[in-house]
Amino acid sequence: MIRRPEVADAVGGPLIARALDFIKTYLAHQVELGRLRPHDVRASARAFIGMILPQLGGKLFLPALRADGLTDEEHITTLVDIFLHGLQPDA
Repeated sequence: MIRRPEVADAVGGPLIARALDFIKTYLAHQVELGRLRPHDVRASARAFIGMILPQLGGKLFLPALRADGLTDEEHITTLVDIFLHGLQPDA
């Protein structure tokens, strides 16, 4: 896929689009419920996807990111905690 970006677009494009749509819908619903502060969910969905990519990239292309032994579960738990605490409504 690195040598053929059109293959990456064909495979990854729809997958990323579906993931972004799901995350945007979820975040907008949480804002409506008052669980998250109002914000642009398009940007937050992109940011969330962006926080996942280093773990995926480490597995596929960046061995230096695997060297510290951070598991997928540890990575996801930490990024969800960071992400959701940052979007908590003001007290």
